[in-house]
Amino acid sequence: MQQPRKSSKAPLVIIVASVVIIVACVVIAGIYTNWFGLASPASSASSSSTATASKSSADASSESAAASSASDTSSASAASSASAQSSTAGATPPKFASTTASSVCKSDDVDSYVPGQAVDGNTRTAWVTDGEASHDASGQWIELSASDAQHVTGVKIMPGFCKSEEVFTKNRCPKDITFTFSDGSTYKTTLTRKYNDYQTVNFPSAVNTSSIRITINSSYAPTYDGKRYDDCGISEIQAF
Repeated sequence: MQQPRKSSKAPLVIIVASVVIIVACVVIAGIYTNWFGLASPASSASSSSTATASKSSADASSESAAASSASDTSSASAASSASAQSSTAGATPPKFASTTASSVCKSDDVDSYVPGQAVDGNTRTAWVTDGEASHDASGQWIELSASDAQHVTGVKIMPGFCKSEEVFTKNRCPKDITFTFSDGSTYKTTLTRKYNDYQTVNFPSAVNTSSIRITINSSYAPTYDGKRYDDCGISEIQAF
């Protein structure tokens, strides 16, 4: 009697069922990952890179803003400084219309020594005292006057008669002097004996005055090896 043949469908069913189960597991795992945010290592790395880039961008923006602010501050400071300098440069210099003096050396055929010679802008001319009357020039003075008060912070002065170096050494040169202003206040200083040299005298504080009197308290004696004179000169005076 022939034995009935065993069916080969059973193993095939098992294989198919296994494949279905595996596929189902993969699908479920994917759904689980999407639902609960379990990112893959590559995804985490990408997110981290994006965050780092965002932070770098924010830092760059912050630095740019800081640099811009510093630039604005610097520009404002420079503009303010330039404005202040422009204002100072544009200030009207003091003007004194007339000059008088305590004494004047007698004029000769070549030179005149009137006080106006000390404010004419020519360093080769000078106001010169009468040496025969004043000898060492102590107490002699020259005064600059204006019709109204002038704002003065100092004076540039060229002491001595600077027509030439020889003339400079033949005559006296102011040493200790006193500035007297229209309100009665005074300022004393000492000049050096140096040929053709503008000396700047800055007052401790600015003054508003309609006159400046410069009084000679003492003078340097002539140094010329030959005939000398007791006349004492001031070649230029410039108030500022």
